[in-house]
Amino acid sequence: MSIGLLVGSLVSGLIGILAVRLYSRGRISRRTLLVGFAAAIASGLLYSPIHECGHAIFAVCLGGQIRSIGWSRVYYSHLPDGVRPWATAGGPLFPSGLALVLVGVWFAIAKRCSDIGSVLLLMPSVIFLFCNMGTLFEYFEGGGHMAGLASYYGMGRYGELFLSAALVSCSLFVYMVIWLRCKSVKKTRGAAGPLDGIT
Repeated sequence: MSIGLLVGSLVSGLIGILAVRLYSRGRISRRTLLVGFAAAIASGLLYSPIHECGHAIFAVCLGGQIRSIGWSRVYYSHLPDGVRPWATAGGPLFPSGLALVLVGVWFAIAKRCSDIGSVLLLMPSVIFLFCNMGTLFEYFEGGGHMAGLASYYGMGRYGELFLSAALVSCSLFVYMVIWLRCKSVKKTRGAAGPLDGIT
């Protein structure tokens, strides 16, 4: 999980640099820039507990029992056979699913959504999905979030690589969809200036 946080911090920094460049070119307002920074910081801070909730939710849904959930760890009191691999994989899967829901909401309302609304929906999504890169780094270190699932189903190291690559590929696909939708919305709205205030 610490690798996911590191990767999330890196992408937050890159998004920040991009936002400052957009602001300096007059493409976004100061208010949108500040909300974007706040959303990036909040998303980075919230990733860890959301990740841990993912472990807990998968465990409970599959019959496990949770003793407590910490900021960066879940303590189980009982896990039936076969639940631990899914509970472990639930860490990156739950934030990814949450990100997909946020992107889906934005996709449905993008044409009438303000810049700030878009930032609030997309910033957590982008950061949560980018944290999936951590599963690839874990693969090279051994014993990552997808290792137990791959081992449980007899897929071995190549299975872990496949599952990790599938998460990363899903993230890249969503990024492409966001980019294409932004281009479509920009064409629809035309060159009417900043998007703030459009509801």
